[in-house]
Amino acid sequence: MKFAFTPELESGLSIPADGHIPFTKLEHLQLYDFHWYWQPISQGLGSSLKSLDIGFGTRINSQEIVNLSYQTPSLSSLRLAVSLEVEDIRTVVRNVPGLESVDIANFTEVADTYPTEIVPILASLEALRELSLIVKLGVAQVDILAASPAPLEHISFVLEGSDDAPKVLAKLLKAKSSTLKSFNIIFESDYQLPATDEFLAVLAGIPHLTRMIVDFDTSSQPSASAVEALLRKCPELVLTDGLESLVQGNALYEAEYKARLEKLRDEEDKEYEEDILGN
Repeated sequence: MKFAFTPELESGLSIPADGHIPFTKLEHLQLYDFHWYWQPISQGLGSSLKSLDIGFGTRINSQEIVNLSYQTPSLSSLRLAVSLEVEDIRTVVRNVPGLESVDIANFTEVADTYPTEIVPILASLEALRELSLIVKLGVAQVDILAASPAPLEHISFVLEGSDDAPKVLAKLLKAKSSTLKSFNIIFESDYQLPATDEFLAVLAGIPHLTRMIVDFDTSSQPSASAVEALLRKCPELVLTDGLESLVQGNALYEAEYKARLEKLRDEEDKEYEEDILGN
């Protein structure tokens, strides 16, 4: 590699004319902060690139992402902490229709219409398996995701807390029940999702569900039979705060599931801590 060390930003980095060549066959790129390398890297990237991860604080503007999309038609995973306008997203999706994973963390203030405009664009991606957004979605946007052709496996977004939230979320989960593996739903304000037997029945109908991150209102605990159906029909579930709030105190959980799930959770936490320390 021509760029073997990381210089200070103020060091006046000199890029050789052929500096882009090492990146022409690159398949995966994760760039956090080292934006002064972006010029040769982006010039070299092409049809081999499959995943792009641009982290927060990396000074790359939206037009540079749009420009790159013209030369990376095989891109399948796009993770961005870069502010993209609606038309930017539309262009990227048009240029890379085979996207399977999209994570857009837009940290700038956006118009109220932003979610209503970008969700139909992203929902048109027929191969989309993973979608993560930090903008607040309303009932209409969740309906669009439910009706989309996307075989969603992992979803994460902010949802308006309202009386309609359980119904619209249940609709989405039912629509994607054959493919869905995990969901992370953040509600605005202090809203909590009612833990009703009806909603647990929806969850029990997702056979490959492994992880659910959501705040449940357990002031009225679901029935023991609803909890037990969830445990039996979703054998791959890992223990999250959301799941624990539903199952704690249930006799079947205490007798057959608790020790194993707590052990798996502790092992996962330890592995995550080791990864953090290793980096």
